[in-house]
Amino acid sequence: MVYCPECKENTDTVTDGSSTCCSKCGKVLEEGIIVSEISFMEGSGGGASMVGQFVSGTSARFRGRGAPGYQRDSREQTIENARRRIQQVAGSLRMGNHHVEAAQRLYMLAIQHNFIRGRRAIHVVAACLYIVCRRERTPHMLIDFADVLRTNVFILGQTFLKFCRLLNLQLPLVDPSLYIQRFASRLEFEEKTEAVANTALRVVARMRRDWIQTGRRPAGICGAALLIASRLHGFRRTQKEIISVVHVCDVTLRKRLVEFEETPTGGLTAEEFETIDLEEECDPPAYTNGILKLKENLEKAKNKKELLDESTEDIDLEMTEAISSVEMSLVEEDEKKRKLFLEQRKQSIIEKQKERDAKRKWREENPDLPIAEVIETNSTEQVGEEDTFSDIDDDELDGYLNSNEEANIKNEIWTELNRDYLELMAERSKLEAENGPKPPKKRRKTTARRDNEPADSPAEATANALKNKVSARINHSKLHEIFAADEIFDPKSTKMEKMAFKSEGEDEVDPFQFPTHEEEEYWEDNDD
Repeated sequence: MVYCPECKENTDTVTDGSSTCCSKCGKVLEEGIIVSEISFMEGSGGGASMVGQFVSGTSARFRGRGAPGYQRDSREQTIENARRRIQQVAGSLRMGNHHVEAAQRLYMLAIQHNFIRGRRAIHVVAACLYIVCRRERTPHMLIDFADVLRTNVFILGQTFLKFCRLLNLQLPLVDPSLYIQRFASRLEFEEKTEAVANTALRVVARMRRDWIQTGRRPAGICGAALLIASRLHGFRRTQKEIISVVHVCDVTLRKRLVEFEETPTGGLTAEEFETIDLEEECDPPAYTNGILKLKENLEKAKNKKELLDESTEDIDLEMTEAISSVEMSLVEEDEKKRKLFLEQRKQSIIEKQKERDAKRKWREENPDLPIAEVIETNSTEQVGEEDTFSDIDDDELDGYLNSNEEANIKNEIWTELNRDYLELMAERSKLEAENGPKPPKKRRKTTARRDNEPADSPAEATANALKNKVSARINHSKLHEIFAADEIFDPKSTKMEKMAFKSEGEDEVDPFQFPTHEEEEYWEDNDD
């Protein structure tokens, strides 16, 4: 199904020759279809001929069905312009024709993959030529293309990397020795150009063995090697002259020189370097720098720890002194508060005792005062709100706990205030010791009350009431006759009931007869 813009939905299609139409509205959706199968037709003379026309991926499409020829379109113009630009750039960098042809084939791949869409064609041309230079190992760098095209080298590098990633190209690594001869010729060493170049190649080989070349740009390696080789052969070439030829930063050049100086080869003289070839290899500079940084960090951490320990000791000493001074001040303040509190308590006790003495004296002077007024005055003085101690904290509560010294002071105060009472008690104890102790008073025997259970009838309720509190003026036999309940009023059940009855054969007792003197004493002794 194909989307029809007229019907505005996906519809079925009908194919007729080289066109596709909508099955609903009949709108031609596709025209001039290119098919992969081959068909033949018989001509008027009886011969067979192929129907249609071959269309390649790089050629122009035909004008229509039965068109007699081709039409020159934008694709051919793009390819022609790219071919011309590739030849111009290759001529500026002195590259051969086979380099141009290889770059043209790469450009055709870029067109087929639509890589040139949205990019400048000259950048794609430079990327194709640089890929050919990397494959053929020619002494051309990407910065050379940037100088020729007068564009940013990083933009060219970005285009080059994306194109390699698109085609999945595996290019060989750049060898710095390819550029030594080229750079040496620009530094004007005259007849010693070959000797300086050979020495620089030896330096590059030694850097590769000591892991200085790995992961570094070739321009920096070549600049350091040419500077060392020129000094070995007596040429005073400055860093600025080397930088202008190899196109690197002065910092990069100095780093390569320092890394080479730290290797065993850097300690050899000019004669020893030409004759001796050390077999020892060094660790990569990145690894060595990492070890040094790790040692520095450990040393810094150790120093910080020592300083921290010293500062901690000083802080602990200062804290100890501060805490001790604070504790001493707190102890002094607590002692002052305690003395003030004791003094206040002593004064309050003395005042209360004076008030009691005044009241006692007033009562002695007014013995005829009614007892109710005395009780009322005492009760009004004692009534007050209940104290829950919610407004007292722990420190204040600790202040109320008496120490041994405070207890002795209070004991002396109490003894002084209650001297009369103590003397009276001493005299009583002396008299008791002489006359002997008084006999203890007899206590009344009390009987435990039984729990009252709900009664089922008036007779049972009456019996329960009489059991709890029995009067001697009630005749239980008459009550027994009234309620006629032998199981409730049993003459033999309790002692109290037995006293209300006469023995058999005697005269009946009046229920309202007064009890005798012995019965009254008995009921008084056993009354709850």
